[in-house]
Amino acid sequence: MLGQYDYATVAYPRQDWQAGAAATLALMQAGEAVIHRGVLVATEPYGVPLIAMPDLLIRVPGQSRWGDWQYESAQIKLGRRPKLEYQLVSTWQAWLLEEVQDATPEHCWLFLRDRDPFNVPWEERLFQLEETLDDFVAMATNQAEPEVFIARSRCSLCSWQSFCHGIAESQRHLSLLPGVTPKRYAYLQDLGLTSLDRLRQAEPDSLANLPGFGPTVAQELIDQAYATWSDQALVPTQPLPPPVLQAPVELYFDIEAEPDLGVLFLHGVLEVNHRRGQETFHAFVAERPEDEGQAWQDFLDFVCRVHPTAPIYHFVAMKWIPCTSWGRSLARIWL
Repeated sequence: MLGQYDYATVAYPRQDWQAGAAATLALMQAGEAVIHRGVLVATEPYGVPLIAMPDLLIRVPGQSRWGDWQYESAQIKLGRRPKLEYQLVSTWQAWLLEEVQDATPEHCWLFLRDRDPFNVPWEERLFQLEETLDDFVAMATNQAEPEVFIARSRCSLCSWQSFCHGIAESQRHLSLLPGVTPKRYAYLQDLGLTSLDRLRQAEPDSLANLPGFGPTVAQELIDQAYATWSDQALVPTQPLPPPVLQAPVELYFDIEAEPDLGVLFLHGVLEVNHRRGQETFHAFVAERPEDEGQAWQDFLDFVCRVHPTAPIYHFVAMKWIPCTSWGRSLARIWL
């Protein structure tokens, strides 16, 4: 990524942010074309030091406190999609850059793997950033620790995971229960069901109609809470399904979405042919939002015409379902 630029790297003592900010300002004032690992420090509007460290600051034509040039920030990530957390960090960097240079950046760049630079709509993300900042500044000012919540997909990437997990275990926090997602936990909080003891005594009907629950999830969460609270395994009241014999061809299905756009952009199928000893991955991709319907139809054509009797496994389903029994119903849901 940096090989295409003639850049200057900011040098300063470790964690001496003021020294880093001063060195960055000197390079910006000198009109350096590209500044690597700059430090931006501002104190307004919260009255406490605010620090951002964009991977790059790129000089562009325009007006700023230094003359007829200004800078745009760029963040470099290994991911392939402009995730919301990436965009919020980029928004933070662009917002502080505006304070430092007395000029509003026209663009805010996010460099991702294997795709063109993404122009973050940072001014549209400001309200989300400000909500986060308000909560954080209040927490830091009052020296009040936030509630620990263990989100498996995100916490696994954090160096503080073991520390937070220890706190959650000591509190017997509900986020440790399988199936308690951040969205579901918010509903449980509204009902005052924030402990194992309270959740285990809840009535399934009080949860079943909440968004993202349903009768099955409601009963499973209550059972999980009781089993964890009592430290005893529960015997299933329903008989277990009969074991599934291995089929000649099996399909393993998963979906990838872009929540910010409300688009399901990938239907991925791993075709396992036991007769031939082969595994083949099939990707039905929507390159643009308007292609979403066609990608879904291509997926249905594959599973219902090429392999109409093959069992389809999905990590949520907990059982196999032949295409002939669910293809048309899913098509109706789609339409």
